[in-house]
Amino acid sequence: MQRRAAELPRLRDLDLGFVMPNGVRADSGAEVAYFVTESMDDLSRLVEHRESFMLAPAFMGVFGEPGDENTADADGIRHVANRLMDYHERFLTLAERCRDLQVPSKFSGLMRDCARLMDIPLDGFRVFIDFAELVGEMPELMRHGRGVVSDAIFLHMDLDDRLITRITKEVRAAAKS
Repeated sequence: MQRRAAELPRLRDLDLGFVMPNGVRADSGAEVAYFVTESMDDLSRLVEHRESFMLAPAFMGVFGEPGDENTADADGIRHVANRLMDYHERFLTLAERCRDLQVPSKFSGLMRDCARLMDIPLDGFRVFIDFAELVGEMPELMRHGRGVVSDAIFLHMDLDDRLITRITKEVRAAAKS
């Protein structure tokens, strides 16, 4: 939560669609297609690495035995939280790179779609972090509720297949132009 607070200006810029001119341009359809394809590959690898990281036994091990918080490793939890936010930073950088690329106007729709795709992991992180902030309030909420409460918190990154299909078609068209 502290690291996300430090990134809030960048996240706000992303939400606003604010473009930071950085001088990076792709002038031809082939250059745009290459950039988008590479960005999608980077996104796929990053999602895969983040999933492997969170599935590693060492990741879950820092939280200790279920139901026994005395077995949790506070330093280990801080460490994995920082590494998780390193992934957040990399997703944010990737999204900024896509948003800030200057392209001819005929490719602006493709770049908007690319930016939407890059935002999906950040949206997943946003929900995850917002929910994690509620963990401290869980005991109070549980006193007023009924039923079973799961203590599992998930970081979902459900990529939009229709968006990916549309981007793929747009990339093919850009590469031919």
